[in-house]
Parts: sequence; structure tokens; C-alpha cells
Amino acid sequence: MIRTSFFAAMLFAALPVAAVAAPAPAPDTVSTSIDISSVDLSNDANWDRVSDQVAAAAAEVCERVVPEDDRYFDIESCEKRARQDAHEQMKAALARQETMAKTRFAATAHAPRG
Repeated sequence: MIRTSFFAAMLFAALPVAAVAAPAPAPDTVSTSIDISSVDLSNDANWDRVSDQVAAAAAEVCERVVPEDDRYFDIESCEKRARQDAHEQMKAALARQETMAKTRFAATAHAPRG
């Protein structure tokens, strides 16, 4: 799940085997979520689709929290920060997916025959 907010944009990938618990957002934080639990981030098209969703979510959230008189600079920096934070967490989710895939392969490769 991707959670994008003005103060701390967070990406939480709820993977099928190992779910990541998202901390409760601060009371003055506006957020939105994107569920990526069934998305294979190693696929470029999926990565790009999630990146587009992150950008749209960042724009929506930042538009709600940045004062109208500070829109140009503050909204741009808010969106940039949200996208950067989310992409770092997308990389971490991809690494977890790859580790899980290797673990499944190893478990299958070494399963006793009977």
C-alpha cells in the first residue's frame, strides 16, 4: 500500500506473505493509499503504472495541504518529496519481493522427493 502525505510520504507494500504494518499518520497529516500487494514491481510497466499513481496521489494530497498563496513553490516541493519518498519505499518493496521469490525457489529446489 502506498501512503502519500505532506509531512512524510510513505510507501507500504503489503506483500502476500510478509505484510508491512503502516504506522498511524500524525493527526495533522493528510494521506491517501495505493494498494500494491498484488503488483510485481520487477515488471517495468507495473513500476511505471505505480509511479504514475504515486504522482497523482502526491498531487492530490499536496493540493489539499499547501496554502493557495504558496502553491507554486511549496506544492512543487511537496510533490517532489512525496514522489522521492515513495520511490525509495518502492525499491525496498521490490527488494522484499525478489528475496521472497528466491526463498520460494530455494524451498522448491530443495524439497524432499517422496
